Amino acid sequence: MTWGRKTGGRKKGTPNKIKKPPALMAEAQAEVAAAVSANEGLQPLDYMLAVMRDPTASEARRDMMAKAAAPYRHPQLAAVAHRHTNADGSPILPTINLVIQQPRTPAVEANTAEAAPTTPLLPPPADSLGDPSL
Repeated sequence: MTWGRKTGGRKKGTPNKIKKPPALMAEAQAEVAAAVSANEGLQPLDYMLAVMRDPTASEARRDMMAKAAAPYRHPQLAAVAHRHTNADGSPILPTINLVIQQPRTPAVEANTAEAAPTTPLLPPPADSLGDPSL
């Protein structure tokens, strides 16, 4: 439902996404073109690993190549469906361990007449009619 004003999208004044420096991108493209022309059989992953291991390359460039090559060298683990069966193919049955114990009874004093009288924790409530402070 519209209210006569903009209700979605980017907020006013939000800065644009930071892009990689054009000089760094131009340098990388030039090196890729030179490497491709020098070595026709060089694979892109091999090139990324070579740049990543080159100590003379800039730190930012080496980091970019490491990030680009990582998914090909170290793939993420995929979810595997578990079949919940034993080695012989029979389903795994749940095991329930139930222990029933006799409830513990509190110790009852043998003779309640000999027991010490207990004092109440709180004094009795003051009667509002007989209270002179009111």
